[in-house]
Amino acid sequence: MVAIGVVIGLPFAASSLGLSLALLLFLLWHARQWHQVRKWERLPQAPIPHNLAPVWRKWAAELADRRHQAAQVKRELERLQRKFEALSVALPDAAVAVDSELRIEWFNEAAESLLDLQADDQGRLLVHVVRIPELVQYLQEGDFALPLNLETFAGASHPVSIQVSTFGRHARLITFRDLTQEIRMNRLRQEFVANVSHEIKSPLTVVTGYLETFEDHAGKPPEQSVIREMSRQCQRMRSLVDDLLELSRLEASELSDHDLQDVDLAHLAGEVRHEAQTLTSEAQHTIEVEGEAGIQVRGRPEELYSALFNLVSNALRYSPDGGVVTIGWQRKNDRIRLAVTDQGVGIKKDHIARLAERFYRVDKARSRGTGGTGLGLAIVKHILQRHGARLQIDSEWGKGSTFTCVFPPPMGSRKGR
Repeated sequence: MVAIGVVIGLPFAASSLGLSLALLLFLLWHARQWHQVRKWERLPQAPIPHNLAPVWRKWAAELADRRHQAAQVKRELERLQRKFEALSVALPDAAVAVDSELRIEWFNEAAESLLDLQADDQGRLLVHVVRIPELVQYLQEGDFALPLNLETFAGASHPVSIQVSTFGRHARLITFRDLTQEIRMNRLRQEFVANVSHEIKSPLTVVTGYLETFEDHAGKPPEQSVIREMSRQCQRMRSLVDDLLELSRLEASELSDHDLQDVDLAHLAGEVRHEAQTLTSEAQHTIEVEGEAGIQVRGRPEELYSALFNLVSNALRYSPDGGVVTIGWQRKNDRIRLAVTDQGVGIKKDHIARLAERFYRVDKARSRGTGGTGLGLAIVKHILQRHGARLQIDSEWGKGSTFTCVFPPPMGSRKGR
């Protein structure tokens, strides 16, 4: 361009003018190239213009790479933000992030509900929003080695544990964990240990008392009634230990597809009836079996046998002499229902909700006297839960009870619904 301008200006003795004109044209050409690049830059999906000079095309390619990288970073940040929001929603504990001055920077939905926070509370001092003297003192002292446990919180009666964690340079995350369930589980654990200790201590006391009697009357043969009573008490302890081990196994393991088989209910009921007949010799109970042929459930045979046998033995235990216990099954509303019905005294409504709790007995004296451990229905409940089923209890005081195992629809039925 410079050479052309000088050559054009020489005949007119104006080489400098020709040079200036050439430089002006050169600048105008670059200005047009720049305008094309700017126009292309405003269209994110447009390809790079094909008529750009190499230097401008290179610059546009670098801009395209940077724009692509920025878009990737933006998508990744959006993905992380969505993931963080999902995690914060799923977080069961209330959580609040504050800066070094305890100004609220972020809080999750659980904190919004527990602390009654609003969106415009961001940026405010937490101690001005949550007016709990113990919490204010705890945050101001700055010693977070141990959590702050409060028996009541925010006007509610449930206990809360408050923990402060430092992250970044000066930011802090404050979590509020509801201790109600934990305290309840600890209480249930203590009750369970106390119940087990009591159940084992009673027969041990009987056996120990007889043994001390034998020591005092050394050389005198024990009476057969004493031997039978000691044997009965030992059998009671053995049954209790067996049931405890069974419960522990059910809670510690999970069913796999390899464990499951098609269990024919007619065959299962027949096996349970045959075994349960040994429990009816003195009371002369009658065990009847009725149901449709060919109905099967998917499950672990030995566990289903244990659940049904527990229900039948319970029915026999609480039925009057000569009473009838019925094992029946049917397909109803696309579900399979396996039921055990007795003609006992029935169960009052206020007891039904707690029947499947460990060691819960409606009639403690009768249950122990007939060999019950108080764990049978708890075992039934766990077995059914492992099979996706549930236990339904229907009873009327003075007219007997029905315990029904309600199994989910077969896989083919569920897919079609």
